[in-house]
Amino acid sequence: MFRKGQNYRIFIEGAVVAEETSCTVTRGVDTEDASNKDLAADSSSGEIGGQTPVAVYKNMTFQVEAEGEGAKALFSSALALMSSDGGAVGWAPTSGTNNRTGSPTYVQAICNDLTINAPNRQPVTCSAQFTVISDTASAGSDTPAAATTTILRGEFLRLFLTGSPGYIAAATNCSLHLSLSLEDATTKDVTSSSSSANLGYKAQEPTTISYDITSDCLYDGGGLANLTVGTTYGWELAAASGAHQQTEGSVLASGNAMLTSLVTNATVNQNITYSATFTGVGTLDDQSSQQQGDD
Repeated sequence: MFRKGQNYRIFIEGAVVAEETSCTVTRGVDTEDASNKDLAADSSSGEIGGQTPVAVYKNMTFQVEAEGEGAKALFSSALALMSSDGGAVGWAPTSGTNNRTGSPTYVQAICNDLTINAPNRQPVTCSAQFTVISDTASAGSDTPAAATTTILRGEFLRLFLTGSPGYIAAATNCSLHLSLSLEDATTKDVTSSSSSANLGYKAQEPTTISYDITSDCLYDGGGLANLTVGTTYGWELAAASGAHQQTEGSVLASGNAMLTSLVTNATVNQNITYSATFTGVGTLDDQSSQQQGDD
C-alpha cells in the first residue's frame, strides 16, 4: 500500500502545522559553470561544447498550506520567521491519531513568501514558503497540533479600514500576501567543501518586506466604490462577528496601505463588482494576540 500525503507533515518551531492540507519539500544544489578553454570542445573540428557545472551551495525550500483556524496559526508563526534569524522548520513522516506523531529533521529557515486568503463561505486558507539558510537547528520538544476545530470560513475574517463604518460593505473576498527579499551575504569566512555531498547553504540576509492586499465586493452604493485611488488607508485583518459579521474582533495583522488599483466590472444581467489592490506602506504589524474593541 502506498503512503498517503497526510503521513508527511511540516513542523515549525517544535509544533506540527495544524489543519495542514498540503506540503512540498524541495532539495537541490546551486551550480556555477566552470567551463574553460582546457575543457572546451575543439570548434575547428565541428564539435559543439557544453557547460561544466560545479555544485556551489545546497538549497532547500518548504511550501505548506493550511486551512481554517490552522491557517491563522500558520500565518502568525510564519510571519514571526520573516526575520534575519528565521527559525526552526522541520519535516517528517507522521503516524498516529490525526497523523500528528513524527520525529522531524530541523533546519534553520526564513519565511520569504506568505499569503492568507478569506473567501466568503469558504475556508480561510494560508500558504507559506520557507527557504533554508543554515544546517540542522534545534527546536526543542515537539508539541502536538491543537485538536481539529470547526473550519473557519472567510466571512469570519474580514478586512477593516480606518474610519466609519470600518468594514467593507458587501465584501466577497480578501487576501493578504507578503514577500521577503533576500540578499546573498556569503563571504570567504564561510567555509565550504568541494564535494556536493558536504556543501553548506548560502548565507542570506533579508532586505525588505513588501505586501499587498486584495479585496472584492459587490456594488450596493458603498464598499470599495467610495474609496479614492492614491489614498493611504489604515487597515486591519481581523476576526468578524455580530450582525452580518460587521463587528471587529481580534486582529491578525494591521498596517497602512495605498489603494493602487480599483477595477469596476459591469456585465449585462450580472452584479456589478469592484476589485481593489492596496500596496503596503511601511511595516506590517503582527497583532494576532491582541484583542480589539468593537468597531
